[in-house]
Amino acid sequence: METLLTVQQAADRLQLTPWTIREQLKAGKLRGVKVGSQWRIISESLITEAQAVRAQEAIKNAERQAGEFAIAKARALAALNEFTADAKEWRGDALPLDNEDEWDELRGYPERENAQL
Repeated sequence: METLLTVQQAADRLQLTPWTIREQLKAGKLRGVKVGSQWRIISESLITEAQAVRAQEAIKNAERQAGEFAIAKARALAALNEFTADAKEWRGDALPLDNEDEWDELRGYPERENAQL
């Protein structure tokens, strides 16, 4: 036999407001019957609703964590790009040098005086 609960009892069990319980009954998310002007909720439908609420919370948490991961990944990539740009500038890759001798000097190569091949 199914146990019937009042709107207030259902609200207390699901930690929702009575108004929310009534709206869910009207929308068909909770199973219940109307006795006169009062709703009575079938207790087994609360289990399903509680599971749905937990699933929605889990989805929201997963989406939030995925968003935080994406932000962290973007920050890490930005830091890596900045580091790479700094490293290239430090090595001289990004410097506008006029001739090969300036490049060789930056790279630590010996001078090419009269070194014709």
